Amino acid sequence: SCDQACKIAQDWYGLMVTAELLPSERDQNFKLCGEDGGAFVLKIANGEEDRSFLEAQNQVMARLQERHVTYCPELIQTRSGDDFSDVDVNGSTYAGRLITWLPGEVLACCKWQGPGLLRHLGACVGEVDSALKGFDHAALHRGDFPWDLCNAPVVIDRYIDQVKDSQLHHQINVVRENLTEYVVPRLPRLEQSVIHNDANDYNVIVQRPALDQQQVAGLIDFGDMAHTYTVAGLAIAIAYAMLDKTDPLLDATRIVEGYHGVLPLGDDELAVVFPMACGRLAVSTCMAAVQQEQRPDDSYLSVSQQPIHRTLQRLLDIHPRLAEATFRHA
Repeated sequence: SCDQACKIAQDWYGLMVTAELLPSERDQNFKLCGEDGGAFVLKIANGEEDRSFLEAQNQVMARLQERHVTYCPELIQTRSGDDFSDVDVNGSTYAGRLITWLPGEVLACCKWQGPGLLRHLGACVGEVDSALKGFDHAALHRGDFPWDLCNAPVVIDRYIDQVKDSQLHHQINVVRENLTEYVVPRLPRLEQSVIHNDANDYNVIVQRPALDQQQVAGLIDFGDMAHTYTVAGLAIAIAYAMLDKTDPLLDATRIVEGYHGVLPLGDDELAVVFPMACGRLAVSTCMAAVQQEQRPDDSYLSVSQQPIHRTLQRLLDIHPRLAEATFRHA
């Protein structure tokens, strides 16, 4: 409860705060507001989450701080200098962590997303990818993790029958065919590294320092990190930024421009990034169908689904070769 979250903040971190519940797919998160105006996020990990994976997240946040990546959350240690607090609830113990709160609004709520913002989003994802090059942790090699885009064909094959809408079912099949034709043959030539892996439009925080300016102020939630194809992180950012856009390829191109300016893309990466982005949306739809059957009362699980349904056919009207040529020209 919020009262319990406040007590954890006081006992473990010496903070007097108020608390409000935040949405989350797997964990329980609270926004904490201190008497001095400071704000934090208290993250209570799902009881099935591997502690070594949480430690890997902490190491990634520390590495990004060392490399002066200022728009990612910072871990706050307990009063005794530990990374974790032990949260005892109903006879079970859960891993708690406190991180800094990044103010702004989520990208999904920005009705206008200017070209400068989208280029900055690409640059931010590229900067995180660049900072994580050379970093590794055994817990980030996640095998059959469904949100790792290298597993997209398997996830689609496994769960597509859970998608009951016949039109959507057909669109996902086309995405699957495009992955087979344009992505799978190039996978052996793609670079791999640890990536954030979840720059969706609810994990990107935007600020407007001036009326005519927008910039990315935060890239949050490291719960889907994986050691996978480096370009997958760019594909995920593109996937969600294209939702409900009148010219999705133009917006995708702006993100590619920003990313390429920080971390140059090779020929194979330019060829796979668009069908990979479509693959992410197909995976999201399949996974949502499964999760909604398991937890029908959890509205957070369907937060991106209607925009995906409205956008997917528009994306399939863009030939992967056209997207590749457009990105290459940019």
